[in-house]
Amino acid sequence: DRPIDCPKGSEYVGLEGQECQLCPPGRQGQILPSLGPSCIDCAEGLFADRHGQVACNVTPPGYMTSTVRAIKPEPCPSGSYSNTAGSSKCSACSPGQFSNKAILQGSQEGAAECALCPKGKYLDHAGGSFCYDCGALMTGSTTIAVGSRSNASCMCGDDYFRAFDGSCQPCVAGLRCHWRSYAPEGTTEESMDMVVKSATDDQMSPSISPGFYYKKSNVYSCRPQHACEGGAWAKENSCQGERSGFLCQDCPSNFYPSSSGCTGCRPGDTIGKALLGLLLLLVCCGMLIAANARALTQNALGMTMTLVGGQILTTLQIIAAFNSTSIKWGKPFTDVIDALKLLSFDLDLIRMQCGGLTDPLAKYGFKMSMPVLSIALLCTFHCLVNMIRPRLSSMNGLLNAIGQMMFIFFISLGLSVMSPFQCYSHPAGNGFSSLVASPQILCSTGDHLGLQVVAIVSVVFYIGLFLAVTGYAVVWYPVLISSDNINFMKRFRFLFIRWDPRVHWFSIPLLAKNFLVALFPMLVPEANLDLTIVLLLLTLTGYLFLAARFEPWRTRELNWLDWISTAGLCIILLIGSMSVGGDEPSAGASIILTVIFSMLMLVMALFFCGYAYRRLLEIMQIKKRFSVFVSHHKGGGACCARFLKMALSKRVNGTVFFDSDNLDSFSGVFDAVKMSETVLIVLSGETLCRPWCVGEIVTAYYNKILTKSCVMADGQAQSLAKWTQLTAEGFANFYGKFEVLRPYGIALEDIKPAIDLLLQNVPIRINLESCAALDKSLQETVEALASGSEEVNFTRKSRRLSVTLIAGGADVTAINLDAHVLLLSDATDPEASASARVLKMLLEEMTQKQVQLDLALGESEYSAMLSGMGAVSTLCIFTSTTLQSPRQLARIAMYFKERPDGTIFPVLIGETFRFPTASFFDDLVQKGHPFGSVQGATDLFSQATGMLITPVEVKEALEWTFETSPDFVNVPYATEDLLVVQVAKLCGKVAPKKERCERTSRTSRRGSLWAEQPVGFRLSSDLGEGADEIDDNGQVRGPPVGVLLGARSQGLEETHDKKKTEAIQEVSV
Repeated sequence: DRPIDCPKGSEYVGLEGQECQLCPPGRQGQILPSLGPSCIDCAEGLFADRHGQVACNVTPPGYMTSTVRAIKPEPCPSGSYSNTAGSSKCSACSPGQFSNKAILQGSQEGAAECALCPKGKYLDHAGGSFCYDCGALMTGSTTIAVGSRSNASCMCGDDYFRAFDGSCQPCVAGLRCHWRSYAPEGTTEESMDMVVKSATDDQMSPSISPGFYYKKSNVYSCRPQHACEGGAWAKENSCQGERSGFLCQDCPSNFYPSSSGCTGCRPGDTIGKALLGLLLLLVCCGMLIAANARALTQNALGMTMTLVGGQILTTLQIIAAFNSTSIKWGKPFTDVIDALKLLSFDLDLIRMQCGGLTDPLAKYGFKMSMPVLSIALLCTFHCLVNMIRPRLSSMNGLLNAIGQMMFIFFISLGLSVMSPFQCYSHPAGNGFSSLVASPQILCSTGDHLGLQVVAIVSVVFYIGLFLAVTGYAVVWYPVLISSDNINFMKRFRFLFIRWDPRVHWFSIPLLAKNFLVALFPMLVPEANLDLTIVLLLLTLTGYLFLAARFEPWRTRELNWLDWISTAGLCIILLIGSMSVGGDEPSAGASIILTVIFSMLMLVMALFFCGYAYRRLLEIMQIKKRFSVFVSHHKGGGACCARFLKMALSKRVNGTVFFDSDNLDSFSGVFDAVKMSETVLIVLSGETLCRPWCVGEIVTAYYNKILTKSCVMADGQAQSLAKWTQLTAEGFANFYGKFEVLRPYGIALEDIKPAIDLLLQNVPIRINLESCAALDKSLQETVEALASGSEEVNFTRKSRRLSVTLIAGGADVTAINLDAHVLLLSDATDPEASASARVLKMLLEEMTQKQVQLDLALGESEYSAMLSGMGAVSTLCIFTSTTLQSPRQLARIAMYFKERPDGTIFPVLIGETFRFPTASFFDDLVQKGHPFGSVQGATDLFSQATGMLITPVEVKEALEWTFETSPDFVNVPYATEDLLVVQVAKLCGKVAPKKERCERTSRTSRRGSLWAEQPVGFRLSSDLGEGADEIDDNGQVRGPPVGVLLGARSQGLEETHDKKKTEAIQEVSV
């Protein structure tokens, strides 16, 4: 027996075994029956890494202990594994699997199991520590699944295919290279070899997607896409139906490409081409006839209808240009705009293949010859017409017709000419691109270079030459027009007839817009679609700004139509920009596009049909737009013309034209003459000195329109005699300066016959002094206009005026003591008398009260009326000659003598008025100016009234009159609507319940009121904002129209000459 008891995990040591010692690493402590506590070695698969272990540790998976008495396990080396505990050795990894301590664990631990080789790698032997990369064997290759055991498993990966040289090439658009489908989920190791073999074999001929074409290891994109059906890689011809050739663009003889492949030609196809040729003949013939018509006699409605048609064609051509881009419009809008391809000279729409025209070079050459063919047709018609009737078609007319054709179809011509520059790219990798118009021609090849040479020549010959001619005409227009070169206007009428002459240069912006609209889709690559859209939008919006700023078209309606169409095109382009990312817009967006386009075409069609209907009525001699055109000189007869317009409107069925009421710009004044049944010329001393009046007379003469003239005073008729005494040289010197008429086709030689004929007829005398005489003269005027066509020596009879005589309403010819308003005016001044008649008409209509005029009243009648009338409102008309009229000055003084407590409201006719100043009154009282002497003035005043009237009394009467705030009534220049507003202000003063301002002492105000006043002096402090002011010349201007009328001031119309236009901008009410 030992003296001590050792614990577990230890053993006896020493000579006598009386000491205990812990078991060392690699051994474990056990109690042996014979020995007691002892240490024994750990067996294989076990280890002990500490002193005094009671039991050995089991070797974990991934490790091995191959010896006894192991202190620690060894990790499995790379290429092996151990997946069980207590292993004494590691097993080698199978092929397709590997283990690598550093790769798998990032430490020195062993592998409990082997990892499968990932995709793109393989391992063909056991015990491998890494897999081999398929890319080193074959670039771009991979494996179908993990754990590949052979290099035979390496194949081309997704988006790659195996070329004939065994390499993997990128799979471009148009090929289907998704090999993952060959290894379905759950593929076993036993079936992998079969899967790999099937995939590898098929990779040698990948599928071609529909819409693409394969040739010589390259893939091409087909247009249209339905032409190519796709198929196997090795099959070169994968075309739809009977199509064949490169990119499936060819059809057999007597077939033409269609949506179903190739369709056989029918007899109707030849008829369609014949009808198209006939249409071309008719268009050329119509253009030649229209181009040879004189601008002076060309029907205004027909011309405007032609311009509207031109705007419609331009809009459709711009839509066709939009369609030539790669914008995806979606259905149904795509179907709508595809029909417009003919406007870009797409010959496939008329099936030219049925006529044997199949070669792309031949088709492009034919398209480029079409303008030359059209010009040849025009020249042929020109010669034939002159053979039948010599000089019927002039050379200027022929050039004008050619220019008009080029102008209208400029966008289509640009799209067609520049089509060889529009290419689209094929799938990436082959570096090829094709012509959009002829996909079978690869860009930058020999055939394409030949087309580009022809295109460059065509651009220079057609586009460049036409733009150069346009620039020349625009630059030289002012010079040649001022030199009376009427042939220049005839030759280039196609450029200028559409514009207001003040904006004659607007052909340059219009052609620039059309050229850029055709250029950008052709030159900007399809990949830069966003840039194309931005450039197109900038072009259209820039043009819209210029069109809105200058209003260049000859009529207001044409300007509106141009703005509407351009804005609509911008909206369509903005919606189309949604496809820039490559996605086709939704069906809803496409429907919106279709609706916008349809509404735009409907609006333009309504404009066109409206003009066509009015033109049809003219042709059928049913109705013209205006029954009477009142022509007058603004400075000398505007008030008389205004009265005649109002008086005739009550006596004539139909519209009476008066420029201030009916005209927006004077570029259409001669059109209004052409649309009138008769013309009434209001003759004054300067009527025949004014270009516009002369132009109206000439236009009426050459359009065989019945023309009558009238005068308002006997002296005016005698003053016209001087025109009959003009020599030919004097006539040429005077009227040769009327270059403002040249843009309208009126030459010097056109003026004399029209003036001579006008002067041969005795003008109608309009007597404004006597009410009875006035009624009689108005009746004579209406009868002359209605039935006097036989009296005019025209080459053919004018149409009979469609009027009926209507009772004109009787004037108050006797003293009417019950009259509500007394209206004073100078009977010796036709303008004042006419203004009085105008105010009488409007006041009676507004107040439903009678207005008494003093025009026809003698001295005794006037005196009796003043003494017998009750409380009436009195208005006195002042014109530029009133202060020089002894009759009117005397009557004003007589009024205050008879009615010392009365009030006269001054009414100033026109735009400005020179008020009497202190110096005027001093000259009148002290010198009798402007009537010779004080005694002479007294005699004239007394004779006019039948009582003694002195200059002092006249001075006091004028001072008392102008104590009341004057009102401007712009009878000569305001529109009738504005005139009504101005007269309505007078109604407020003459209303019976209107509270009038109490008059202060006349004597106390004379000194301050009529002293010399500084500039800007206000007549009255109670006039409020915008009251009348006196300028440097002593003239009073009323408040600006905007102060009293606001937006109504926009109703002011332009006047004939520049000074009148400037004055109207300051017209007062």
